[in-house]
Amino acid sequence: MRDTPFMETMANDENDIDRVNTPYPEALYYRCPVCGEPVHHCFPSSKHDYLDFVGMVREIRYQYTCMNPSCRMAGIYFNPAPAKVLPFKQFSLEVWKWVAREAKIFKQKPSEIVFRAKVEHGVSISEGTVRNIIDEVDVFISGKIDQRTKEIIKQQRFILLALDGQDPEKGGPALWLFTDVVSNRVLAINILDSASNDALQGVVSNIEHEFEVPLIGIISDKQKSIVKMHDDFYPAIPHQYCQFHFMDNLWGHLEARDDNVNKELGKVVNNLYIASVVKTQKVHIDGAGDVSVQEHFKSIASDLKKIVDGRTKKFVKLRGINAYKGLLAHTMEIETACLSEDSNRRDVKILLNTTSKLREGIETAQQRHVENTRLFKLFRSVHVILNQPGLSKEMRTRLADACFASLWDRAHDASGIVDPSQLRSFQPSFQSSDVNVLLEWYRLYQSYRRGLFAYYDFPVPERTNVKMEASFSKEKQQLFSQCGKKYVGAQVRKRGEYILKQIHVQDGEIEAIINNMPGKLDRKSVQDGLRELEARVKKESESWRNDVDAKETIKELFDKIKRGEYE
Repeated sequence: MRDTPFMETMANDENDIDRVNTPYPEALYYRCPVCGEPVHHCFPSSKHDYLDFVGMVREIRYQYTCMNPSCRMAGIYFNPAPAKVLPFKQFSLEVWKWVAREAKIFKQKPSEIVFRAKVEHGVSISEGTVRNIIDEVDVFISGKIDQRTKEIIKQQRFILLALDGQDPEKGGPALWLFTDVVSNRVLAINILDSASNDALQGVVSNIEHEFEVPLIGIISDKQKSIVKMHDDFYPAIPHQYCQFHFMDNLWGHLEARDDNVNKELGKVVNNLYIASVVKTQKVHIDGAGDVSVQEHFKSIASDLKKIVDGRTKKFVKLRGINAYKGLLAHTMEIETACLSEDSNRRDVKILLNTTSKLREGIETAQQRHVENTRLFKLFRSVHVILNQPGLSKEMRTRLADACFASLWDRAHDASGIVDPSQLRSFQPSFQSSDVNVLLEWYRLYQSYRRGLFAYYDFPVPERTNVKMEASFSKEKQQLFSQCGKKYVGAQVRKRGEYILKQIHVQDGEIEAIINNMPGKLDRKSVQDGLRELEARVKKESESWRNDVDAKETIKELFDKIKRGEYE
């Protein structure tokens, strides 16, 4: 374990140090905790100075050995009294735990922890020391989480595997997360330069070896390398293709068209006279005199903007469809209200001109609105088929087959395509016709079909791996707050493992690990973990070096010329 740098000034006055002698615990009556035989005092340990919340402490621990020659504690010097400071550390265990709680439970930044330690506890601690403690905390917690995960999987007696990759920056190595769906525990985290089917299978094989329980199923978002890994190495187990990703792929094509309708309707509203007129523009209105157009029609313009500023709710609501309906209803209400007013009044004329412009925009969007509404109803039908409770696998498959067969029948005649093998995927676009969207939906279903209902063969009805994407999002948010978006790619690869493991634990587990932190660590395991972190940090920072040797570069250039390596 790295020694935590002690950046603060030690007390110069010996009288400022609180001396503590730690004898054998009275509760054990000077008996060996292993065999129960008497123990013998041997010698006092060397002094250990450390800083606690109460000030500087100098501890001397008395060392003992068991007098029973057949006991394994015979000849070993020990003192079972609870330690108040970790070995070789210059801050007490209580300070260490406090920093751990601040960082891991309350999500404080190192600079904030330094400030709070000084203001609330009067303890001066450097930011570098805090960072080092946090690294040790992460390694320690990660080890405890791994131990608990092994216990859980052993009791569970199988693994239902979900896997997904996180590419924090294009072109760089990706972080791959492997979890058990039933327990929601992290099984492995690997940084992979290439996520080929062989590379992924290597990780999965290591998981099987480490946990020694059978793999009973896979859930993924249907990446090609994952599908190939399953088909090549695990064809006998079910592979569920994430239903959320399937529905999201369908939704994307519909949303692109709908967003364009909403955008065009928004332009209509923003270009209305009552919405775009300058503040100084005034008109004379009978009974009101000269008034600002913007102020007089402010509430109406605001209502129209609210209609087109609505939000889409994934799989439930489309803002373009709602904007079209809302503007049509509002237009009719304005026209109805104007019927009972004098049509020669200036404000009535302005309102009727407003409704005329709105109707022009609504009429332009009508055809797309009708098509999008029809597509949305079809989408909702698919959503119901996939989510209606109580259906057997056979019935759900039959309903889905019939639904998408009807889409094919409806669209392929109009497109001139006679064979589904002619279909080619394309990205969502507002320019896609409704017929092409239907054909793409049919193609997507045929692509997903064999793995869309595999979850029926799982011990739990888990159909998606969206929990993994949610954990990736939480991980990034934590790293954004610590280091900014610019550096998050490197931080994901360096420290993403710790954050992801901590996200996938049970409520209160992290706090319990910290609170039960022993006075003696497994020094080697923490040291090994810190070395791994140091290696990751070094690898990420290799490309940051900008120091160059001009003499060597020029010499190499001249040598190449002398050797005739240029044509």
